[in-house]
Amino acid sequence: AKDLADRLLPAFDTPTGIPLGTVNLRRGVLPGENRVASTAGAGSLLLEFGTLGRWLGNRTYYDKAFRALQALYRRRAATGLVGNHINVDTGKWTAVESGVGALIDSYYEYMLKGYVLFRDPRLIEMFEDSYRAVDTHLRSGPWTILAEMTSAQITQPTQSSLAAFFPGLQAMSGDYDRAAESARALHAVWRKYGVLPEGYNVERRELSPGQVNYPLRPELIESEFYLHWASGDPVWPAALREQLAAIEAVARVPCGYARVRNAWTLELEDAMESFFLSETLKY
Repeated sequence: AKDLADRLLPAFDTPTGIPLGTVNLRRGVLPGENRVASTAGAGSLLLEFGTLGRWLGNRTYYDKAFRALQALYRRRAATGLVGNHINVDTGKWTAVESGVGALIDSYYEYMLKGYVLFRDPRLIEMFEDSYRAVDTHLRSGPWTILAEMTSAQITQPTQSSLAAFFPGLQAMSGDYDRAAESARALHAVWRKYGVLPEGYNVERRELSPGQVNYPLRPELIESEFYLHWASGDPVWPAALREQLAAIEAVARVPCGYARVRNAWTLELEDAMESFFLSETLKY
């Protein structure tokens, strides 16, 4: 683990401290490496690097990962929102759409879970401030949608399936009622189609064009697991059993479980993601 982490450390050697998205494990940072990183990728290293540093008695690993997360947070807009891609040299946002789903999701997750694990008060302060921004600008009823980070103008009234992890994070933070409200709404979408599509237009109450597939994602199932853990309410295991039965009925094939190409037709693809085994079934 130390050897691997040491090979990754050159990615952090940027003017901002925000790491590059990739590094060559043998040669380090190669000439011409892409200088733009996603918010989730750059901000989701603290749990692993911090745990390694704790075991080794070396804070370098924690400090590098914390500095990266903090650098992203410090570049938030006045709204409190962040974009989804940033230049690691200049600290300028190169993609300014904000949400809690793809390309940003674990930025929020690692603040709260990092605090739970390491008890660094800076992390809970960052999380609470960021959570207020999400609640103010990205929440639409029980849904979390997409907006431009500076103006907070809605860019897509779409609930992403990747953002379905957020109720679990809310439950962990103690905001159980809002978490339960969001999870119930998401579960209703699952019931409507038999799966949870990648995108759901919350204004039109219909599938979002180009986001009609279901690749066996774990996020809603994860949230319901955390809601049960937080409350002991039997409604959540019942919801999980319902989803497990749906996956079995819709996606089971002789060699495993197949991705769903279309939530309307339930047509399958000849592929199964590794996260189905490592995450979806784990919960």
